[in-house]
Amino acid sequence: LDLGALAGLVLGANALSPPTESTEADSADGDSDVAGARVRWPNSVFGDPIALPVPTTVGITTSRLRVGDRTLRNAAFDVDLGPERLEVSNLRGVYADGDGTGDFTLTRAGPRASLQANVSLAGAALGELIWQRAGRPVATGTVDLGVSLSSASFTLAGLVSSLTGDGSFSVRDGEIRGLNPAPFDLV
Repeated sequence: LDLGALAGLVLGANALSPPTESTEADSADGDSDVAGARVRWPNSVFGDPIALPVPTTVGITTSRLRVGDRTLRNAAFDVDLGPERLEVSNLRGVYADGDGTGDFTLTRAGPRASLQANVSLAGAALGELIWQRAGRPVATGTVDLGVSLSSASFTLAGLVSSLTGDGSFSVRDGEIRGLNPAPFDLV
């Protein structure tokens, strides 16, 4: 199941073409930093949504679900595709030994698209989520996190640049490696 292709039904043909690298000389409109590289998100207005003959709802359960370069284990979710709307709801699975849940909705109202998303992860191994130094995670512990995002625009670049939201996280039984405690004596 390719959610990008399904989103293309709502946003119009070629709306989700991959971002391209940009240079400093390029306009800042539609640019963002992704993994240390400067990218330019497509800035063309969304095309007409591709209408399906009937609204479709499908429940999916799988042992492995790829989300970008990440994998959720024991995943399940519902996909609801209708005129000018894609909704993924009741997403649940295991990631970094934690229980993940989430949902997102992509809708169209004329040429304008709106996105809403909620993701949470409870009881995850922080060491599997954080960067490493010398082959070891810089921090360990058990993490709970939650993120809510929303956006609305006429272009993919606009959806990315207008993302707003909030989030929270907490770490239990944590350890930070490589932190020099000497400066704390000065406080």
